[in-house]
Amino acid sequence: MVLFIPRKPYVFGILKQVVLFYVVKNDLVLTLAKRPLLAGERCGAYDACLERLEYFHTEILSKHAYYVKSGFIKTETKAYTIVMKREVFSYVLLGVMSVIILFLCGFIYNLVYPLRYKEEIVASSIKHGLDCGLVASIIYTESHFKSDAISKSGAVGLMQLMPSTAASFCEGEAKLYDPSCNIEIGCSYLEYLFNKYGDKVMVLASYNAGETQARAWRGTDQNLDLDKVTFAETHNYILKVLKMEKVYKDRF
Repeated sequence: MVLFIPRKPYVFGILKQVVLFYVVKNDLVLTLAKRPLLAGERCGAYDACLERLEYFHTEILSKHAYYVKSGFIKTETKAYTIVMKREVFSYVLLGVMSVIILFLCGFIYNLVYPLRYKEEIVASSIKHGLDCGLVASIIYTESHFKSDAISKSGAVGLMQLMPSTAASFCEGEAKLYDPSCNIEIGCSYLEYLFNKYGDKVMVLASYNAGETQARAWRGTDQNLDLDKVTFAETHNYILKVLKMEKVYKDRF
């Protein structure tokens, strides 16, 4: 074990960097501690340690010797070395815990905001000129990425398509349970709505409550005002999709 002392005599209260080298089977393992330390005061050997460290800096480092074997460290500085080892261990432990916390945060984030069938979403979105984040937010809101989801009204699959609506784009209700097919049909329907209305709020209202009801809310206006959507379910649906769109845009 060897103790490295920085060239500038920053010690104890003003110490900025202390590096401990541990000799393990002739290999040097480097650990860096960056927090100001009051190790000398803790071990009750402040003056002695200060004097010794100043000696190391002026006499040894000036001669380009960058380490001192532990055998040359006097008794009064051994307590300082022990405290430093504890400080380094605390930093290593903190680093390990930080990595674990970051991993858990990512794991929880993916549970709360899942993103499955990413390749299918990207392919169909590009094909139909849609934003991937919008398509993913609709899937999240409609089915939470569950391909076998069925609503009380009979909507099926990831994008919760009604068989009567999907019949205009494909034949066979069984295809709606296939993730790739369901996403493709849903994107085809969204492309149709955007080409017809051009307004995102109007498109989402039509997707959730049907075109007839959405046109009734819009009236003679060119775009649909969200405040005119009187169905609480549809109003909340549009708000949620728009909110989740911001989340999923960052995932693509």
